[in-house]
Amino acid sequence: MTVAAIGKKKLMPATVFTGFFSNFFLSSVSSNQSASVTGQHNGRMYSNHYCNHPKFAFSDEGVSGLSLHGLVYFSPSYRYFSSAGSPTILKQARNPSMLAEELENALDEQRLEDAMQGYEHFKQLEGFPRKSLVSRLINVLAHSGDSKWLEKAYAVVLSIVNEKKQRQLFDQEALTQLCLRLASAQMPVPASTILRTMVDMEEYPSVNFWSTVVTHMVKTYNGACLASEIVIDMCYFFKDGRVDPRKRSNQPLLSMKPNTEAFNIALNGSLAFGMTRKAEELLELMTRVGVKADANSIALMAQIYESNGRREELKKLKRFIDEIPGMLDHHYQQYYNSLLTAHLKFGDLVAASELILDMLKRAKAARNSLVAAKSVLATISKGSKGYATPMEDGKEHNCSPMPFKAEKLQAQSLVEVSSHGELVSFENRILIPNHKAYAKLVKGYLDTNRINDLAEFLVKVHREEGPVSMENSISAQVIDACVAMDWLDQAHDIIDEMNAAEIPVGIGVYSSLLKAYCKAHRPMEVSTLLKEVRKAGLQLDGSCYDALIESRFANKDLYGAVGLFKEMREAKVSSFSNSCQSQINEVAKESKPILVARLLDEINDNQQVAVGTHDWNSVIHFFCKAHLMNDAQKAYKKMTALGYHPNTHTFHSLIHGYSTSGGMYQEITMLWADMRRRASAFPESGVNPLNFDQELLDTVLYNFVRGAYFARALEVISMMEQQKMFIDKFKYTQVILIQGERGSGGLDNPSSALLKYHLRTRE
Repeated sequence: MTVAAIGKKKLMPATVFTGFFSNFFLSSVSSNQSASVTGQHNGRMYSNHYCNHPKFAFSDEGVSGLSLHGLVYFSPSYRYFSSAGSPTILKQARNPSMLAEELENALDEQRLEDAMQGYEHFKQLEGFPRKSLVSRLINVLAHSGDSKWLEKAYAVVLSIVNEKKQRQLFDQEALTQLCLRLASAQMPVPASTILRTMVDMEEYPSVNFWSTVVTHMVKTYNGACLASEIVIDMCYFFKDGRVDPRKRSNQPLLSMKPNTEAFNIALNGSLAFGMTRKAEELLELMTRVGVKADANSIALMAQIYESNGRREELKKLKRFIDEIPGMLDHHYQQYYNSLLTAHLKFGDLVAASELILDMLKRAKAARNSLVAAKSVLATISKGSKGYATPMEDGKEHNCSPMPFKAEKLQAQSLVEVSSHGELVSFENRILIPNHKAYAKLVKGYLDTNRINDLAEFLVKVHREEGPVSMENSISAQVIDACVAMDWLDQAHDIIDEMNAAEIPVGIGVYSSLLKAYCKAHRPMEVSTLLKEVRKAGLQLDGSCYDALIESRFANKDLYGAVGLFKEMREAKVSSFSNSCQSQINEVAKESKPILVARLLDEINDNQQVAVGTHDWNSVIHFFCKAHLMNDAQKAYKKMTALGYHPNTHTFHSLIHGYSTSGGMYQEITMLWADMRRRASAFPESGVNPLNFDQELLDTVLYNFVRGAYFARALEVISMMEQQKMFIDKFKYTQVILIQGERGSGGLDNPSSALLKYHLRTRE
């Protein structure tokens, strides 16, 4: 480039190099032998030593012999000197307006690579662009939908946050769009960080927005962990009536308050990935924030309380459920299933029996109501009048003062209750216990040798059952199941109790038991049962006669065999051939009754937790919730002394109790040592190894960080990393910062520094 070429541009005087500046340049040359001459004017030398200033850039283009009457002129486009040991040169360096214009053009044309380069160039030369340009860059990158550009947009946000510029450069609309796009792309960590950043900026997102973000997040394990933490963070502002809704200044904050749907989403996500203790924490906050539960919440509560062994909490809910109209029963299928499961887990067979009978009574009433409704409809269809619906009198009938919103029953529930009805089925719009429920209950009675109680229960079931034949009744199926399991004496005892209660027993029940006695070669019991059959006036079938005759022959009782054959002939009952008999046996083997199959499943299921463990966990949880930690510790020691093995629920209750009882972190440290010892135990030692889960370790880590036990916190982090568990880095970083602001001791020790580094570098 020549001087003439430069002269064609508009030149403006920039600096007159005289006096001090001339001496500065001359001294620079004399003090730096490596400096090269960039220009000469009136005998003055200019050195590239000055051009090492960070505001100067270099290029190989330039001019030589520049002499402009003692003045150095700069064009707006030629602001910086340059030299590379070649003739005098100047570099074209753009002004901010030109850089901003190029960045805008790149965004308009969707040239994302050029836009990012332009942004970085502007940032290096002038700092961050103006607010509108930054917001537009974030919006364009977010709307691309590509994970690469979403990460770039997230990096832009983080860089501004780290420079403490967020209030000046962020637009809430840009952050909301980016947060939603990150969540929908299954990038929960960046999405949660931006959501938390918005709250820190007091740009409070509405509950409709952040609950939508949470809905996307709960589809993965890490996202579900973060979703529950976000709801907990939101509840912090509103629990225990901290915010006055009457003040107009609080309206932006109140728009962020969690609602029922937001809680349900987080609860459902926690349940889906087995984080039941975190879900229970959310339920407690739900009450403190003042959010009412709906039908979905009740189903979720039931699963949470059942998983955590909170049977008393389940029983408290029943008084509200009982007031629900029968037409809404299907929304509470999960509740009945969970309550029945809890009773059976605790070995409370009486409560389980009462619940089943209560369900049968409700089902019977619902059937009668259905019959009555059909008759009313038939009458109306014939032209009759005078039947009004409950709402036609102009009054709104409130059936129950419930602490939840029963009217909020969505067509598409968040909880697929039908898939969780293991013990309770929904058939013909009626809730009824299924065969698995009866199998669990029958096995419980038989294991404890409570035959009389079982028979009494079956008698009550028979009276509450709908119109069904004796052969298909529950009592008949239970007796058949006992016979199939070779519990012949128990089956006979149940028949005797049924007869004593004047409940008729079908011939099929007697036949199956007679054949089983014959097969077991028990002639005394056969004779006794035959007398009962004849006394009841029942007629045996041909297969039963065949079994009896073969049994008599096997016992060499020829007269008895002939007598039975004669009786069969007189009754005109046909005998089955051997081939036909064998075919029937094969069919019977292939088509086992449902209740028999369920009983086999129960017997083969050896993964049940000891009933005593559930009881002790309930006791310890009660003491911890009441902050009676001395009693809780005594109960824990008594539990282990009696040979019961504490599980994750036990330790979670104890840690939560120590934490909320004045921060007893030293006791948590001692408990951690016991937990590690149990986790490394061998089964041969008589101690069941403790299997850590993410919830328990996260609770331990949180308390160690809060208590400034950083060495122990590093142990927990190491264990979580080995098991590839998720760690909420943002949460623990914030806890450390808060501890530093409060002046907590121990934050400057090596363990604290190592913990900070660990949280900063971990992905």
